[in-house]
Amino acid sequence: MTTKTTFLGLLLGASALGYGQTILYDKMSNAYSGNIIQSAWWSPDGSDYDVYTWDDFTLSADSTISEVWWRGGNAITGNGGISGFSIRFYESITGGFQPKITALPENETPADYLKGYDVSGTANETAIPGTILSEYHYALPTSLTLKANTKYWIKIVANMGTFPFWGPTQGTGAGSDGQCFRYFTGGPYFQYGSGDIAFQLRGTSTVPEPTGVVTLLIGGAFALRRRFKRA
Repeated sequence: MTTKTTFLGLLLGASALGYGQTILYDKMSNAYSGNIIQSAWWSPDGSDYDVYTWDDFTLSADSTISEVWWRGGNAITGNGGISGFSIRFYESITGGFQPKITALPENETPADYLKGYDVSGTANETAIPGTILSEYHYALPTSLTLKANTKYWIKIVANMGTFPFWGPTQGTGAGSDGQCFRYFTGGPYFQYGSGDIAFQLRGTSTVPEPTGVVTLLIGGAFALRRRFKRA
């Protein structure tokens, strides 16, 4: 095999990095505090206690989201009482300071959000020992491709058969700004809330991960150097 062919193989291998399932966006750091940000509605008819919460995110590369992870709990009754979740993705309004909302959450149709998913059951709920929190994850039945460097919003809402006091816990991570956006049915009114919600987006990136490419090329360079010395 020639040196040129060997180096070409390294480049092709480098270009393949980043296409495996990976964490595309992460705000689940420090997510064990138990600071619940309510986001739930009382199924099936709703109530004045319902609260809907959005949080923003920006991806560093064009990406395809295939799985959502989050952490949360019920500050009043502990775990339990969840019959499902709704996960919605939104574009931003001009300026990017809030989600593009064209209908009140309880009256939304698919035309009012970018993409939506309805989760039956408890989304692989796993209790976190020593806390009132659980971890959840859901594989999207159809993936969602989003652009890089564009602010989007996610809303995760629990369907409750009792008082809707579940919510995601507060988290931190890349892009954290210490606030979320909320709608209170009992107002009704919208407002900014304190804290980012704890969630992760997983999937594939359409560009190579820079650190992976650099690592591979450096390793390849050393291998070629050793080959030249032996020659």
